[in-house]
Amino acid sequence: KSNNVKKIDNNEIEQFDLVITLCGDAKDKCPTLNINKHIHWDIPDPANFKGNELDTKQKYSEVRELILTKIKQFKKEEKLL
Repeated sequence: KSNNVKKIDNNEIEQFDLVITLCGDAKDKCPTLNINKHIHWDIPDPANFKGNELDTKQKYSEVRELILTKIKQFKKEEKLL
């Protein structure tokens, strides 16, 4: 299974109602967003984790679960459930 970052064309960004950036790097490198809603979740980038294969898989799983929890929390707060 491949983990690829999907880049958004800056010219298309206005089409989105909401943009969520995740890692500190994204917050620093993203263009200034002139959209209705931009949220930044400061989540550690698992790609920066150093460890053996098992520990690395565990780190990716932890980050995945953290993102899922944040999505569920966001949906609840925005009454999207």
